Amino acid sequence: MAQTARKLRCIIIDDEEPAVKNLSLILDTYCNNIEVAGTAHSAREGVGLINREKPDMVFLDIEMPNNNGFTLLDELGELNFKLVFVTAYSEYAIQAIKFSALDYLLKPIKADEVLLAIEKSIKSGYKSRMNFYDNLLKNLATDRENQSIILKENDRSTVVRIADIVRFESDRNYTQVCMKTGETVLLSKTLKIFDEMLKDHGFLRIHKSHLINSANIDKILLKEHCVLLTTGEKVKFSTRKKKELSDFLKNMSVR
Repeated sequence: MAQTARKLRCIIIDDEEPAVKNLSLILDTYCNNIEVAGTAHSAREGVGLINREKPDMVFLDIEMPNNNGFTLLDELGELNFKLVFVTAYSEYAIQAIKFSALDYLLKPIKADEVLLAIEKSIKSGYKSRMNFYDNLLKNLATDRENQSIILKENDRSTVVRIADIVRFESDRNYTQVCMKTGETVLLSKTLKIFDEMLKDHGFLRIHKSHLINSANIDKILLKEHCVLLTTGEKVKFSTRKKKELSDFLKNMSVR
């Protein structure tokens, strides 16, 4: 007789009771492989609950009174569970989470998004992901210049300082990341994902296939429809991006 698969035990940490009830209902209704082992309404309660229940997965609200979700992570030390962040706002926090290749849900939470987050978390193959969390906490504590991004492909992950990325180049559904060191990383992600993630960090989409770090622009070669980078590379820009590129560089005082 086949054994029934063990359910994943999760806990929910959120100071808003309606949000806790909503997520609990979604998990109970749609997720047969998930069991809610407990709920907490503050970071302090959450630390105690995690230590006591030793869950497989934690749904953690970012914004809570007194200590927030990030403070809770700092207090715990080693994290032996999968983690899904929950937030209603805080663009800066969401960006830091994306940079660290971690999962999150936006309030109001929807069932299909919960299912997708759980599926991604289970497929990731990680239980202890300290390097991901460490990167997140460092990004929240550091200035913009020294923030880093985790480039994740299957079970391989590379931590790269954003300022050390020269450009991204797309090849259909793949993107090649080119660094100052000359190293490259090929990811099965579209260029659009990195464009949206890094547009506030001085990256410019100058062509459907090229996203460049504006800090590495040396010259604009108008006749050649190219941007000359400090690495010596020439990258084509599209005609429709010419004015946008020129305007951006004027604003950034880059010649």
